[in-house]
Amino acid sequence: RSSSSSRVTPLLRSVDMTIKCGTGEHASIVQYAALMCVVFPLGLPFAMGMLLYLHRGEIEDRKTREGDPSLDSLRVLFSQFSPTKWWMAPVDIYRRIVLSSLLLFFKPASQLLLGILTTVTFTVCLREMTPWYDASMDLVAYAAGWQTVLCVVTLLFTVDVEDFVGGDDHVVPGDLVSAALIFTNVLIIFLVFLSADFARRIQTNKTLGALRDQLTIAEIEDKDGFDTLWANYVAAAPVGGELRLYGALAKLDQMCRDEDGNTPSIRQPDYLNDLPTMTAVANSNNDFIHDTIRKLVDKCGGRYDAGPVKLPRRIQAKATNDYDGDIAKVIDTVRGSGMFDTIEGYTRAVEILIEGGPDVPVILRFKDRITKPIVNGYRDVLMNIVVHGTDGLVCELQLHLQDIHDMKHATHRVYKLLRAAGWDDEQERGYQLQQKRKQEKLENDSNEEEGTSPRDAGQSRPGRGLLGFLGSGRTKKSAAVFPAGR
Repeated sequence: RSSSSSRVTPLLRSVDMTIKCGTGEHASIVQYAALMCVVFPLGLPFAMGMLLYLHRGEIEDRKTREGDPSLDSLRVLFSQFSPTKWWMAPVDIYRRIVLSSLLLFFKPASQLLLGILTTVTFTVCLREMTPWYDASMDLVAYAAGWQTVLCVVTLLFTVDVEDFVGGDDHVVPGDLVSAALIFTNVLIIFLVFLSADFARRIQTNKTLGALRDQLTIAEIEDKDGFDTLWANYVAAAPVGGELRLYGALAKLDQMCRDEDGNTPSIRQPDYLNDLPTMTAVANSNNDFIHDTIRKLVDKCGGRYDAGPVKLPRRIQAKATNDYDGDIAKVIDTVRGSGMFDTIEGYTRAVEILIEGGPDVPVILRFKDRITKPIVNGYRDVLMNIVVHGTDGLVCELQLHLQDIHDMKHATHRVYKLLRAAGWDDEQERGYQLQQKRKQEKLENDSNEEEGTSPRDAGQSRPGRGLLGFLGSGRTKKSAAVFPAGR
């Protein structure tokens, strides 16, 4: 309203009593209100759900609560929920709309029925789905869910005697209902905390945390072992031998990239698109391929280990599981490994592959794990090749340093355990190894300041790598570094 010395002029009317029901103007306003009910209460949560659906892949693959920077605009919708429950925010909004607005369209008895149905159903679903990112929030949501159920149930005892509208007389006194509601809420929270399932979840999280902690300790020690072996190879090589190998690997890596600097996708020739043909070509060229590569490896002072031809059922399984049934994408039906005892021989083999020639395989794709070792420190080179005169069959060749390869067989069990538990992400493992290193350094510094050794402080040092991890009681059961939740 605007005021002046003579009068007050209304600028905005909250209610216009001049509009009569049944008129065209009234009908248009009702239609507009109905449209807005669709747009806002129903349309906005639906739009949120569609945005989440379009980005569900990135949300499910996120390694932190917040996810990548590309998800900043959606973070408020999914960050509270576990990766696979990205759809919970719009669903919860609809639950709130049902309990706060939709009930108004029903008669009192129907309101009670719909309210009980909604609250009980949603509470049970929360109990079974555990959708929150933090396990502790699942407990809070579960207890709060029962509170909403009790609030609806208490309405049964507070129905007005005089036709559900107005009046102070109720079936049950309000104070008694309030006291009962408070008591039951406290009791529910207490029972949830003491529930056997909650206790199992807490114990399971602690066990998983301790297991992952021990696996991380094993990986740290395995990395120390691999790094030591690599340092021995470098020390035994001529001056500049390590840099010469790095240079050769960098050149080979550049040769295997396209004009944009990307690693191209590799597949078998088009005619190798069915299992019988693939198997027949692999078997017919197997001996020739191994002989050709063996000559190259022998020339560099190494030893060649020819692998068996991949069985048809393994080819089919890999095509089905990894490539949507595309047989031509299986590029390791014939595979072998070159073993070297020195960096000089290893470097010479890489240089021959760079030089090429009629008797030298053509390198199609190359993965350098010498320059960039994997998280646990293991080093080798993987490549896909084509040997001249083999009908274009793509094969796999691995180049190893013998001592490092020998140690791999024991340490690979740690990786298998990590992969089985879903903890095999390279970036995440690298971060956890770094955090564990920092924790151990802080503990060592603290022990040095106190003048005690780890053993004096009641700590037992872990055994060496995987052997220590799998040993009988030699490793300490330390507190988990990793989150006990998801």
